[in-house]
Amino acid sequence: MTDRPVTVTILLVGLIPAFVVTSWLVDCHKRTRRELAREWTERGQRDLSQDARLAVTDFTTARSFAPADRTIRFRLATALLRANRPAEAKVQLLTLHAEDSRDGGINRELGRLAARTGDTAEAVRYLDAAVDGTWPTGADADRRETAIELARLFLATHQLPRAQAALIAITRNLPREADAVTTVGRLLSEAGADARALTTLKEALKIDPEYAPAATSIGLIEFRQRDYRIADEYLRRARDNDRLDREAATALRLSDLIITLDPSTAGLTARERVRRVVADVAIARRHLSQCSGPAPTIAVTADLRSRLDAFDHLRTQAVTENSARIDDAMSAVFDAELAAQQTCGTVTDDDRALVRLAGAPSIPRDNATSTMPTAGRQ
Repeated sequence: MTDRPVTVTILLVGLIPAFVVTSWLVDCHKRTRRELAREWTERGQRDLSQDARLAVTDFTTARSFAPADRTIRFRLATALLRANRPAEAKVQLLTLHAEDSRDGGINRELGRLAARTGDTAEAVRYLDAAVDGTWPTGADADRRETAIELARLFLATHQLPRAQAALIAITRNLPREADAVTTVGRLLSEAGADARALTTLKEALKIDPEYAPAATSIGLIEFRQRDYRIADEYLRRARDNDRLDREAATALRLSDLIITLDPSTAGLTARERVRRVVADVAIARRHLSQCSGPAPTIAVTADLRSRLDAFDHLRTQAVTENSARIDDAMSAVFDAELAAQQTCGTVTDDDRALVRLAGAPSIPRDNATSTMPTAGRQ
């Protein structure tokens, strides 16, 4: 009987080292698996920018070593999307979403996937959840970019009030970065909120007074709103700091012309006002001279030429108290330009400028057969 305690003691003494060794081996195995998961994940991140198919294999291998790791599973889903395997990606994402429905990154990818397949309602639901969801610390840029994606989706589906609401919410927490602020300002303009867009874009110029994209956007908005002097100011400011794109360069050129051709500009002398009218009449007459077509068209242009000819005397007439005659002359000019754009020859920038002064949209470039309706001056 006295041997039993001794035997137990011996067994315990023998088991303790075995337990220690076993624990050590298990820890080594776990560490090895973690290390292999990390290495395959890093390889997947490298391959993702080069070949998404290789990245899928890498992340699948990494997941085999760490099957519960949500980060690896999420990266696998991202790689599947890039490898054009959306069905498999959606399975992965939905599994992750079931575990945490508030995860911002997962909701965003599900929203993007829904947008790709044309399911707008589902895309909106997921992207909206992503904006309000949970993100890692320091992911403000990701949250903001998701909100912008949501706004762009609203714009693409012509839901302008919802786009405005989403963008206005973004403006409350924008960084002090001119490019980020300008992006939101431009989208606000696309959503039809020009007043808010101008306020936002001017904030971008406060951050960086030389940031040309913001000045360009302001100039184009003012040009559309027919405030040509302000448009000219901002477009010149943009040109001084960067090269203008084609649209902005055209808007600047037309703004310059409109400013020099408009006889209604405040502060002009009577002589200068008449000089501009005479120049505008000459432009309209030249445009009409290029007209050809069926008899009705010829009759219309002949009548318009006659109306314009009636103002030749403005060249020598006294330049005082001519406001009524000037208005009549410009009415004839506008009618001539609006009629001529439909059937006449090459359209010049002078013609486009006069059409905008008439209150109509610009004449399409090199399109003399436009069917744009006529309009009176606004």
